[in-house]
Formats: sequence, structure tokens, C-alpha cells
Amino acid sequence: MVHKRVGAPRAVADYLATAKTALAPGQGLAAVTRKYNESTPDPSLTALYLQRLQDAYMPVKEPLAKYFSTQKEQDLTNAANWRLIYSFADDMNSREFKYLVKHQEEYAKLYTTDSVNQKISDIYLRALVMQARNPKFSEENYNNLKQQIKDSGFSHADQVIFTADMNLYLSKNQPDKFLEVAYNGMDKYFGNDYNTLNSIAWQVFSMTGEEKYLRKAADWAKRSIDLKSEAANNDTYANLLFKLGSRDEAIHYEQTALELARKEGGNQKEYEYSLKKMQGGK
Repeated sequence: MVHKRVGAPRAVADYLATAKTALAPGQGLAAVTRKYNESTPDPSLTALYLQRLQDAYMPVKEPLAKYFSTQKEQDLTNAANWRLIYSFADDMNSREFKYLVKHQEEYAKLYTTDSVNQKISDIYLRALVMQARNPKFSEENYNNLKQQIKDSGFSHADQVIFTADMNLYLSKNQPDKFLEVAYNGMDKYFGNDYNTLNSIAWQVFSMTGEEKYLRKAADWAKRSIDLKSEAANNDTYANLLFKLGSRDEAIHYEQTALELARKEGGNQKEYEYSLKKMQGGK
């Protein structure tokens, strides 16, 4: 919901390009599976096979584990293995992930700090989200997992936990807890992420009329605009201002939202409706 995505390093994107092109003859799942089963898979073929499985919404855990069982620990930092970890690994209990966390500084020097932090964050966040979705969910197990992530020494552990907690309280329909967590953490963890600032500001607008939270959300929406002005965040800010009673200022920002929507070529109906409502004072 709120986790900023960092793109794969250029080398990783190039490496997987052939796996994402339109399927040429002999490049479909059946053909790639046959080739994979008939040979000793190298990293390139393994990546292509795993991509085809993902494209078909099939699990990749078993073939990924099979490949890594052939790799020595000291080889896990090489470029081919990093590409596979970055693109397909999702199990925080796997040997490869534990090695990545333990040697994250080494990986960062080789493949950029952003990509390494993003991968570790994604896997930890996935583990927490899966825990929250478990039909047998318990706060004890969830909190134990959070503590495990904190104890890992990962520098962005608190941000991962903050994001997971917001998702948890949304999924469990606990708005009071969501609002308090967001209120206390957004500036610290996502203060420079215009997209997340706007997203959470709108979420707050949608779920409460309490002035304390609306004013904080308005701050986030304005910060989002300052970072990158778009139709969506101008609309969010306008609606928050209107809800707070600042009608004239709300109209100004809603007009800006409509103008930007026209330039962006997006849907303008919602902005037109909001502007009409504000101008009518309803």
C-alpha cells in the first residue's frame, strides 16, 4: 500500500529483459520448461524459467531453492545470483536472504544501497503482511516477528514495521490504531515520499472527521505538493482544506487539481464534481 518501490538496478533490468519480451517461438512456458528439465540450468535459463512461472502465476520457491542448493555461500554475492535474489527471493528464512542481511554492506557496494535496502524491506514486509493475513493471526506471533526483524540489525527495520502496522490496522478495520500510528510516524518514515504522503493523507480524509488528524493529513498533502505537484495531491489537499472549513483555499487547490488533470490527460469528472461542491458551499 504505502511501500515506495525502488526500481531494479540497470544491470538487473537488462538481465531480465529477454524474460519480459513478447513470447517468441520457443520462449513460452512449455518450451522453456522442457529446456530447463533437459539441461543443467545456468543462472540465465533459471531466471527465464522462473519468470515464465511467475507470468503464469505459478510458485517459484521450489526451483529457486533447487538452484541455490548448487551454489556455495561465497558465490551468493556474484552478479548472477544477486539478480535471482533481487527478482525472485521472498522467504526471510531462506539461506540466501539471511546471507543477504548479514552481508548487506558488501551487496550495497556491488549493487547500490537502494536496491539492497529495497529488497530486504520487501521481504520483511511480505512476511509481516502474510502474518497479518493468517486466519490464525495472533498479536503474539505478529509481535514476535516484528522483534525478529528489529533484532536483525537492518537499518530500515522500524520503517518496515511502521508500514506493516498501518496495513494491519487497515485490514483489521481498526481506524483508531491506524490514525495514531500514521500520525506518529509518517513524517519520520515517508516525509520525502510524495506518493505515500498523498495516499495516507487521503486515507485519513476518508476515515475521520477529527481535526487533529485532518490537520496532520493536510500537512502531508501540502508536503506532497511541494515535492511534486500533481492533480491527485492537489485534490487531496483541497478536500482536506474544505473539510477543515477553509473553503476559498480549497477551491483554489481544486481548480489547480482540475487544470493539472487536463494537462495530464486523466479523468476530470471527480475533480469537477469536487469543485462544484466546494463552490456551492455544500
